[in-house]
Amino acid sequence: MTNTFGAAFTNIPFERRGPGSRFMQQFEIVKRDFGLEELVIADHEIVLDMEGVEESENYDGQEAKVKFSNEVLESWFRPVVQKILAMLEEQMRRSRSPSGQAINVSEVVAHG
Repeated sequence: MTNTFGAAFTNIPFERRGPGSRFMQQFEIVKRDFGLEELVIADHEIVLDMEGVEESENYDGQEAKVKFSNEVLESWFRPVVQKILAMLEEQMRRSRSPSGQAINVSEVVAHG
């Protein structure tokens, strides 16, 4: 949002755009449903009144709605998912014993 709308977004009071806000509650619904095959929605709209934003493919000023496609949403998630996958790969690499065998987690837990 900051990359797309800059100060028009960051100048909105935190309580209107941060966790718990109406905007974030609507975004959480979109985020949770993203990727569900039975809910193929091409474009998403979330109510957020921003001053100084011109009408564009990303903002409807008359309706005060932020608009974004599945492709845009995926581009927001991609860096986070890639970091998580990299961390998992590193944890898996570290979990291997010196012999190259994967550590049996249930065995470690059982023997404390």
